Amino acid sequence: MPKPENFNRLPEEVQNEIEDFVQTNPIIDFQGKAKLPLIHYVIFKKHNDLLQMICANTSHHIVGNDENVCALSASVMVQEAEMVNFLIKQSQGEHGLTKDIFGRTALHIAAMVDGPGSIAILGMVVDRFPTFINDKDSFGWTPLCYAAVSNNCEKINVLFCFWVPII
Repeated sequence: MPKPENFNRLPEEVQNEIEDFVQTNPIIDFQGKAKLPLIHYVIFKKHNDLLQMICANTSHHIVGNDENVCALSASVMVQEAEMVNFLIKQSQGEHGLTKDIFGRTALHIAAMVDGPGSIAILGMVVDRFPTFINDKDSFGWTPLCYAAVSNNCEKINVLFCFWVPII
């Protein structure tokens, strides 16, 4: 992968880390778990600047890992609001909600994951992709089901603002 023009602005240790990563393989294996493309590695390491440079220079943000987790879903999982917001703005059409191997979209994951800022992240995702509010995963669950099981009234309220009953 050619270096983006802003690559030199990153701290030297980050530059070295990424260069080593790219030279060895475009896929990394964390402790024997799912292999991850560069974009997921950057998200899990929370390198916001590098994420923006990669997205500006490649189409890596569409790529999923072995479990078909798209970059938006990965950023929701790590509860990184700045990355979620950036990737939502980058999304064109509905591709931002690629389904994983369990049929879950970033909206399902946002309804499941709790943490600081999780309500705001759920709001960002559902605001950008409201048509997926009734989408069912492989288990027949919608994002609202996950919010209800988590017993999080705030998440339920956010989803109800966008919910359209299926008739």
